[in-house]
Amino acid sequence: MKTMVFALLVVIGCTGRVQPAHAETAHIACMPSSGFADGSRSYVVELTTSSDSVQQLVRAAADLPVVTDTTQIVFVSDSTVCARAAAAHAIASQQSGTPLPVYVLRVSATRYVVFNGSSAGEFLAYYIFDQDFALLASLAG
Repeated sequence: MKTMVFALLVVIGCTGRVQPAHAETAHIACMPSSGFADGSRSYVVELTTSSDSVQQLVRAAADLPVVTDTTQIVFVSDSTVCARAAAAHAIASQQSGTPLPVYVLRVSATRYVVFNGSSAGEFLAYYIFDQDFALLASLAG
């Protein structure tokens, strides 16, 4: 059943390469790893390592790389990266006000998956950014 839910992941939008304002002056910490966050990491691991054809389509639509070594998918705690990710997430999710803390997963050397537990309907919202925090895709899963 879990695999089916993953297979039904929907790409909810690609908004082009929006460059977020840098938030070096803000001290926004990444949220610490938790059971919820670990479950989301497992989802990203499955998505980036799967040979399933549906997962491959979703991965390609989300502009995520194929990952063979799951140690390349790690939570980030660097304050500068977290501040930039939170600012980019706030823009992507059309959040107003001060950016909220986020979970940041580095996927390989070129992608970040950023989320904070917000939802798109009944699904969690994930935002995929490149290493410069340009938005590549939004996913609901």
